[in-house]
Amino acid sequence: MKKLFLTALFTLITISMSAQLFELTHVGFVDAKNKNNSYVVVPFEGKTQQEIFNLVLEAIGKSFVSPNDRYSKVEYSQINLNGIYPNATLINRMGMKLTFDMYFNVIFEFKDGKMRINGPIINKIVRDAPFGAKQHIFLTTKERGSAIGGDKALFTPEGKIYEKKHKANIEKAGNDIVNGILEKMNTTANSDW
Repeated sequence: MKKLFLTALFTLITISMSAQLFELTHVGFVDAKNKNNSYVVVPFEGKTQQEIFNLVLEAIGKSFVSPNDRYSKVEYSQINLNGIYPNATLINRMGMKLTFDMYFNVIFEFKDGKMRINGPIINKIVRDAPFGAKQHIFLTTKERGSAIGGDKALFTPEGKIYEKKHKANIEKAGNDIVNGILEKMNTTANSDW
């Protein structure tokens, strides 16, 4: 009965977590419900630190199989996932869809009964362009500098949005990464073979 209750609770948590966890701002990803935090805490009643750690590790192994995706870990206390989210956003030029890849880090921290997920860290958002030139999307105009090279900025340094479509797409990509892992954790926790 206790196992059934915990499974139902974990499923409910995972389903509710499929919504937007993080919002993209001019300072990076923050908790969508409490913008003062750059992380969210997910409860796992009845699970030990080691059990939650192992669930995330298995979920990452099932979700990220590219040689470009890597992780480092501090046994049972932290996992740092470093990867590439392909086609995070795009622009249309002369009838062609040109896509940008997002290079990211997500850090998971563990304690008995809970997990902290730090907002995805954007290392860069870039697309390869013809003739070896790359086009970047930066968080702010301050990071971007001059717009002469065609690079874009999502926000002003004060937080005004310049690129709503790109912000929405990148925000979705960050949430997809985290929600994908939470969903795989649910699948792993409920698998009985």
